[in-house]
Amino acid sequence: MVTSILPMLSLIRWPLDCPQLHPLVKWLSVSVMQSTHEDKEIYKEMIFLMCAVGRPPAADFQWKLDYRIEIDKESGIRKEQFFIKYGTKAHSIQCSVDIEWWSHLVPYYIMENIDDSSTIWSYPGKESKVYCSERCLTDSSPIVMANGALALALHLGEQVERPVLTIKDKSEALDPLLEQLALKLPMYQPATEILLSLGKEVPATNVSRTSMICVFTNFLRGGGHYRYTDTERDTLLLWALEVFSQCRSLQHNFDKAILGFIVSLHDLMGPHQPYDWRSSFVHRQLDAQWNHILEYSLTVPEEDHEAIADSFCLLGTINWTGMDLTAETLENLMARITHGLALTQPQSVRHNALAATSSLRFQIIEIFSESVHKQFFEGLLTSTQYSEVADVDNESDKISIFDISHF
Repeated sequence: MVTSILPMLSLIRWPLDCPQLHPLVKWLSVSVMQSTHEDKEIYKEMIFLMCAVGRPPAADFQWKLDYRIEIDKESGIRKEQFFIKYGTKAHSIQCSVDIEWWSHLVPYYIMENIDDSSTIWSYPGKESKVYCSERCLTDSSPIVMANGALALALHLGEQVERPVLTIKDKSEALDPLLEQLALKLPMYQPATEILLSLGKEVPATNVSRTSMICVFTNFLRGGGHYRYTDTERDTLLLWALEVFSQCRSLQHNFDKAILGFIVSLHDLMGPHQPYDWRSSFVHRQLDAQWNHILEYSLTVPEEDHEAIADSFCLLGTINWTGMDLTAETLENLMARITHGLALTQPQSVRHNALAATSSLRFQIIEIFSESVHKQFFEGLLTSTQYSEVADVDNESDKISIFDISHF
């Protein structure tokens, strides 16, 4: 907890000048000024701490952040620990704090000129400042995520408004920060680097590329795609397709995340597509990936409704005219679509199964198996009825099964 480190910090004797500590003092001053009744006891101690750090420490004073993960060998339970280290060569202290308190310091950690020897001990091959930012950005708390987004924006040289740097709760700035960061993805996360990272990742011991992509996928699903111009969306689409092309089949969850990013980026689940949608840039780019998308669609676990809905949506964007599909592939695909049309599937899955059916209609009539045809048309007849189960958090949960204007 925060209170555990305050008395120890206050015991250090600070000399006259310490520009290195200014960000820490600045954050503490903001926290004290914005204290609430519930925080009263903690902020009493913060005032005490500020009196101590107001007399800056020695010239060789340094502070840094650390993050470690321990896996219990017997239970497999994952335990995270967050640390702040501070002091001089002669006198240094390391204290454990909770992630929210720790996350408030990460932007200031980014702004500090800390030399290369300050890399996190647990991950010597990864720049510590970036790693701290990514860990916060992939957290479930909006406050922690916003601190991580701000830190990463600062690291990438983005312009950040001054109030964002000083306000205690930065969660209201999260969407604007994600809007900026998404445009940096092609530079910050090139396909070659992601491919290398996926090959080295040890699940449960670091911040995965999948978690990072999911942050932006969820942002786009929530309406973030409206913030970009067509040119910006097309640039991000080319990056995402390159990533998918190079990194597909390495991890199912990553494939799901990057394809979800593509679907959400251009609102492909939206019911009202432009009249020239079939000849659009998006359509042509997805056409070029048809075999990879088809391969993914045939391997998605059927219980993963969000991934199934996305895969059907992508199948529905492709012009299948002239595509060489074997009879076996078609029958397997139709079996999946038939399953997706069932009343027991969420409406988003059923809606997008219909979109896939529309795109594949000329291939469907070439299937000779009577049993496949019978099961499919039985499923098609029930598609006008409402689902018996709740939907996943896709945009199409708000779409009537009748309203698919791009069929």
